[in-house]
Amino acid sequence: MVRKDSDQSSTQTADGNLYQALFDNSPDAILIVKDSKFVECNQSAIDMLGFLDMDELLQSHPSDISPEYQPDGQTSLDKANKIMANASSQHRQRFEWVHLRADGGSLRRLSSSITKPLNYCIKQLYDPVNDPTTDNLYSKYS
Repeated sequence: MVRKDSDQSSTQTADGNLYQALFDNSPDAILIVKDSKFVECNQSAIDMLGFLDMDELLQSHPSDISPEYQPDGQTSLDKANKIMANASSQHRQRFEWVHLRADGGSLRRLSSSITKPLNYCIKQLYDPVNDPTTDNLYSKYS
């Protein structure tokens, strides 16, 4: 986004408000990971994972809300740690992940992670079954 605004601080505030609004209002679940723990999430993440509020979810490792093993046979702990380790060098990843809902039910989603040089990992969960643009990608995991 290019702005011709001479007041850079107001531009940064406007951009911050825009990004916060996008985060808060996304229909996709977005979780932010720092130092291997969830530190922020949007309401869609809370709803998708079946938690009552953000506090139940935050400060947990991604494997804490996942089954012991992922569909590819890796343990959730090992796979999560590999994905987070790769995030700093690959910057963008897309992968299949199974989470456990708060009620114990499983939730199979495609996930993507994006990192910035701030050592944060932004994890987005989306439902490929209801997204026709991901039909071919999802079929690889079925």
